[in-house]
Amino acid sequence: GGGEKGIQNLYKEISQLVGFEPDYQVVVEWEAIGAIVDAIGGVWFDVPYNMFYYDDHQDLAISQQAARPQCSCSATISASASEMDQ
Repeated sequence: GGGEKGIQNLYKEISQLVGFEPDYQVVVEWEAIGAIVDAIGGVWFDVPYNMFYYDDHQDLAISQQAARPQCSCSATISASASEMDQ
């Protein structure tokens, strides 16, 4: 959200992180990314070490064993996109 003012603020924040201001922006359709991932048979991702983190304040729980699983991500991406819309 925030329209053009929001984009300019985002550019400012990005420039503080990476040292330059972006020239362009891209709109990503998360459902399309999920469809691409599924079309190529999923993706591999590395979890280099066990990750366990719980934070009741943020209602956040991470419980992941070290592994290199293959993931079909369309459902995950769709769920994440719908949460961002709320």
